[in-house]
Amino acid sequence: MLNWINLMDVGLGNGLRNKLVEALATNNIAYGQKLISTTYALVISIVFAIMLIVGLILPWINLPSFFNIHTVSQSELLGSIIVSFVAFCLLFILKPLTAVIMANQQASLDNFIILIGNTLGIAGILLLKYTTANHGSLIQLVTVFSLAPPLAYLLGSLYIYRRFPLLTPSVQAIDLTEVKNLAGKSLQFFIIQIASAIVLTSNSVVISQLFGNETVTKYNVALRYFSVVMIVQTIVLTPIWSAVTEAYVKQDYNWIRSALKKLILNSLLLCLGLGLQVILAPIVFKYWLGSQVSIDSSLLLAVALATSLMVISSAFTYIINGVGTLRVQTMTAICTSLLSVPTALYLGHAFGPVGVVLANCMWIALFLPLRIVQCYKIVTNTSKNIWSK
Repeated sequence: MLNWINLMDVGLGNGLRNKLVEALATNNIAYGQKLISTTYALVISIVFAIMLIVGLILPWINLPSFFNIHTVSQSELLGSIIVSFVAFCLLFILKPLTAVIMANQQASLDNFIILIGNTLGIAGILLLKYTTANHGSLIQLVTVFSLAPPLAYLLGSLYIYRRFPLLTPSVQAIDLTEVKNLAGKSLQFFIIQIASAIVLTSNSVVISQLFGNETVTKYNVALRYFSVVMIVQTIVLTPIWSAVTEAYVKQDYNWIRSALKKLILNSLLLCLGLGLQVILAPIVFKYWLGSQVSIDSSLLLAVALATSLMVISSAFTYIINGVGTLRVQTMTAICTSLLSVPTALYLGHAFGPVGVVLANCMWIALFLPLRIVQCYKIVTNTSKNIWSK
């Protein structure tokens, strides 16, 4: 449930991010503060509604049976879940800061805040380990680990809003007429994120149901091996998003065209890197896994193909996200989320685990031309009708 709420946060954050870049690009700082303040108000309202629902339902659930954990009492589980949930809600309230950071093209700062949160969490657990009996109770561990990220974002908020005082959220700047303006793009981003989550998480579930957990392990090892390339691509793309938004507002299509060419070149180089990974896989797996896991070359190639398609598609997707014309992407995301699992089941029965991965490849490859066409229309300033929405 917390992961789904987090996807909602991503949707709201991306919606704010694009609108805020537009405001900053036109030097409309007051409107930027209005957008930030309204987003915080909207997030707080959502949190209160969620807390009310969870507060009414949670006491009636037999938690040990629900989680199949019978070594921990109902009261201790309930306390741990309440602490974790409250901490997550605090983080949810503070997370619009990420959009403010990204809109100011300070992506490394957000990564630093995440690093601080992780470091605080690990430090807290180590402190419990050496200062308490039995390395701390469940509630103590949950409290330390779950409160670290919101604490890091609170410290980050104090720093950022001191650095950009004119963007500091205030009650006076809240404008409820902007909710519809923010929510429209946010909802589209939310749908896209949910669709991506369904596609990315369904493979393991389908493979587990059809072929067992041992095959899931092999799939996840291959996925982890090639994920390095996707991580590199994400690092390259993260600052591009807001820069594209700013260039689009200023109608600097030459810059967007140049950025797209560089992203395509970078993506092709990363695909060559994937090819090298495929060649080196037997050697890497020998030293990494020994004889514990043996991965079929066909599965390895299928995962490499899926990763290469995602790398290429992401270059065009980030340009589209930066411009904020999401209608086509939202429609294809809904289509993919509805059809990916049935397709994976069908191809899985026909071709084994490789078929499940090829189902992903099929949908990415099918909609990639639409991304390319839309980007072409963006850089040539010829977007009309559905392409411009």
